[in-house]
Amino acid sequence: AWMGFLTVAMGLTAVTVLDLTKNQLAAVPESIGHLTAMTTLDLMDNQLTALPKSICNLTALTNLDLSRNKLAELPKPVCNLTALTCLDLKSNQLAELPRSVSKLTALTELNLTDNQLAELPGSVGKLTALTKLYLHDNPGLGLPSEVLGPDWTEVLVGANPAPPEAILRAYFTL
Repeated sequence: AWMGFLTVAMGLTAVTVLDLTKNQLAAVPESIGHLTAMTTLDLMDNQLTALPKSICNLTALTNLDLSRNKLAELPKPVCNLTALTCLDLKSNQLAELPRSVSKLTALTELNLTDNQLAELPGSVGKLTALTKLYLHDNPGLGLPSEVLGPDWTEVLVGANPAPPEAILRAYFTL
């Protein structure tokens, strides 16, 4: 039923916000790439293990929420979405980030909480626009909580996030 709905929705090329939260989606159709006016795509809380290559056509996308899925790697097409300012990958199964994450130079918020990251590529240091970086619950990174600062839920209720440059400096010093 959802794939039928998605097929109809893909005909609405002027759509700017698409929220498909909590739909048990195992896949997103390639036709999503036709929604080139989209600025916000919320795929939170589904069963996604991959994204279609056509997602790289969504060049106006500024907010992408892929949290609470089953992603074992950051889909490479996401790294071509250079207008992204907010990327939420919380609660997936990510073990690493590709070096190409450095293309996301407009990112101001990157949430990688609750994954399986054991290392970060040096290229993440090129994300100089970051104002919020959440690496909590990735024990393999070896970052103490005093370096990570408040988590995203604490920031939502008013806490100030730890400066991303301080987090990265501490990580690369380790």
